[in-house]
Amino acid sequence: MQPRERKEADRQVKEAVRQFFSRNAEAYARSPSHRSGADLARLIALLQPEPAWRALDAATAAGQTALALAPLVGEVVGLDLTPAHHFPDVPRAVAEMARVLRPGGRLGVVDMVAPGDPDAADLFNALERARDASHQRALSRAEWQQVIAGAGLRILALEVQADPVPLEDWLYPVSPDGPEAARVAALLAAAPPALRAQVVEETGSGFLYRKHRVILVAAR
Repeated sequence: MQPRERKEADRQVKEAVRQFFSRNAEAYARSPSHRSGADLARLIALLQPEPAWRALDAATAAGQTALALAPLVGEVVGLDLTPAHHFPDVPRAVAEMARVLRPGGRLGVVDMVAPGDPDAADLFNALERARDASHQRALSRAEWQQVIAGAGLRILALEVQADPVPLEDWLYPVSPDGPEAARVAALLAAAPPALRAQVVEETGSGFLYRKHRVILVAAR
């Protein structure tokens, strides 16, 4: 892709992110899993913030991470595309985060993580895009390790936390009766059973989404 084409593609992605998260910002601000989930508490524990720190919360969205850090550090700056969190180029974004770290500074990441199996990861990401068209691509654990190493950082902690949720809860704030939910159902119906089982668990009342989050701390 030529630089001009890449720039235009990035612009389109960012605009899609702005539109989706601007429509749903209030719902994300109210979401218990985003506001006070176990992954956020674990990230804070692994970061071990200090009162003298100046923290940057990149892709702050509704500000849950910034608010959790605020009582523990000297200053927090929140940065986001919207008044959003999908990066068109994750390695480049992480490289920029590494660039602004002080010597000895720490980078903390919490994000959804894709299955290690490439075919299952493709289905996982297709489901995410069916729910939210601005979604780009969730990385696997191994890919996160490569991205962090590529940015010249050293991993201090890397954990994957399982958080299975009913499909209706995963769809939130998208309506379970909307076109997004219909696209998700069609993808699941078309997927081979063995592949589908890596992404969702079938129960008597529907599907349980195999949601996983990576919690990662790295340093210069």
